Amino acid sequence: MNYFMRLFLSLFIVISIGATTCLAQSKLYVENKTGVKTTFLLDSVSSVTFEGLSLVVKKSNGAIQRFSVYEIDHIRTVADTTSVLSIEQNLNSNGTVLYPNPVTDQFIVSFSVKQSNTVVIDIVDLNGKVIRNKVINCVGGKCYALFEAHDLPKGTYTCLLHRSGSTQSLKFIKR
Repeated sequence: MNYFMRLFLSLFIVISIGATTCLAQSKLYVENKTGVKTTFLLDSVSSVTFEGLSLVVKKSNGAIQRFSVYEIDHIRTVADTTSVLSIEQNLNSNGTVLYPNPVTDQFIVSFSVKQSNTVVIDIVDLNGKVIRNKVINCVGGKCYALFEAHDLPKGTYTCLLHRSGSTQSLKFIKR
């Protein structure tokens, strides 16, 4: 994972954790490419950092868990609350970002859902052919999907997010 990808991912994790830690039962989810999900209660997490090619989650009790950036499929934070609108939802009302753009080796699609929802993400070339596809089951809050792009030919692509009966499109460039 290159420097800019780590910087963007770190920024989004910090913003997400900072914006949701004041809410009851806020959680951090890290899901790998085989679908295994690891859950952390945010009030028990002391830091989330990158060390080399690993995402490192340090808990308040001193326990440390490492995740290879090559194995992470997506990361998200969720605030389990019914009466409070999180700061994160207010700040990201449009909710969807693809970064970095232009893309080199990898990119992240970051989006929000208000309630449990299955989100389908398609990466489409200029001919309309779906060349990447992910299905993510979000339980509400901020969701992240990591895509490999090192083998994509240079050019312009469209990222399509299908959720709640609507489709949102984001254009990006592969260098």
